Amino acid sequence: MGIRHQIESIYNFIGDVLKINRREDLSLSGSGESIAGFGGISRNKYDLELIEQPVRDSNLAKQLIDLEKNSYIVQHTLWHASRDTFASTDGDDQGFRICNTLKDGETPVNSEIKAIATDLLNRKTFDHYVIGGERLKRGLENGLCYGDAFIELSIEKEGIGKNDYCVTDSLYLPTWEMFVVSTPQGKILQYEQRRTLTSKDPKYTFYPFKIIHMCYHQYRKYGRSLWAGNETLETWKNLKNAKKALARGALELGYNPIVHKSPTFAETKERNKYIDGHEQRKAGGILTDLYVPSTMEIAKLANTNPNLKPLVDNVLHQMYSMIPAGYPTYYYPGLSVNTNSRAKEISNQPALNYSRIRHDNCAFVAKAAKQAIDLELVLKLGYEKFMELMKEGGYRLEFPSWRVTPQQAEVAESEAENLEEERTESEEKAYTKIGNVIRI
Repeated sequence: MGIRHQIESIYNFIGDVLKINRREDLSLSGSGESIAGFGGISRNKYDLELIEQPVRDSNLAKQLIDLEKNSYIVQHTLWHASRDTFASTDGDDQGFRICNTLKDGETPVNSEIKAIATDLLNRKTFDHYVIGGERLKRGLENGLCYGDAFIELSIEKEGIGKNDYCVTDSLYLPTWEMFVVSTPQGKILQYEQRRTLTSKDPKYTFYPFKIIHMCYHQYRKYGRSLWAGNETLETWKNLKNAKKALARGALELGYNPIVHKSPTFAETKERNKYIDGHEQRKAGGILTDLYVPSTMEIAKLANTNPNLKPLVDNVLHQMYSMIPAGYPTYYYPGLSVNTNSRAKEISNQPALNYSRIRHDNCAFVAKAAKQAIDLELVLKLGYEKFMELMKEGGYRLEFPSWRVTPQQAEVAESEAENLEEERTESEEKAYTKIGNVIRI
């Protein structure tokens, strides 16, 4: 269900609620902490950050949670994606803003729309922005890693007027406890937060307009993770096994075995007697003295060819295979070694390839931000005026420009399609400006 179509029912519903049922509470009601099976853990104290207990698609969820917590590649990818999407050259924490003009680049945005939208983006609670700043950074990371992120919006009265309502807060809900309830035709009826998969009565239910569903590469009701494919998950298993093999190999090469030789070892009884006595002495601690027959020879086995290269190469190969397409290998310290042949695919224009991913991430964030802004505009202006202003062009979000250093190719966003014909001496610059300010 598109945002514009969803907005059509918002204002009428809110109007009915405010006129008929004054007790209707549209403030935050869900739980940002996981509510699924914690056994004997007390839910009255939140001293520890509890890892989410997946309810929906638990098999996939557990693997993706494991990836996020333990994979260097996944953590680095999410960090770069969120950092570059919200990056600002002057270090400002305001990741995006309302653009001054409409799509034609000349017509100014309606002053009323800009004032209301800017006020929402600047609105803060005690410790976080409601929707602006870097508030949606976690949503982007969850969307890329899990495929989905769910944010509950709080609607509360802010003034003395009859309809002085606004979006006052936001809350991230556990991804794997959230369910989308819709008709066979795809119309969303409500969102639910459940303790178990088969719960008949969900713990919390939410009106559709109260939930921002950040759905990455949507497939039916839910999104798809960058690492959700069977090949990637199998690679993660192979990587863990490869690291164990490397650690064991390094340990075995580091401790060369001791060889005990004696003619009397031809007799099993004598050999076993010696072994038992030696093991008893070892159990007592470090051996400083050793008394053996003159016929006994003890020496360390020399390792003349210690070689861990095949094991190291296997680990690097598995790690490299987990890097999502389009992310440059130089973003991952240690992985650019022996990967020159693989990097040739984008060696001429890595910045252009990655800039497309960054633009896609900006659009992903912008869609979520616009849902909250549209709701705020409907609350302030009324549905009819809101739709009238949207027909006139509405508004756009503006993301900051950014820089990439490893490759020297200046890429102008408006001329990206003609880049091959427009290479200039700017390729030799030490720093590369990728695109202009992104407007969505």
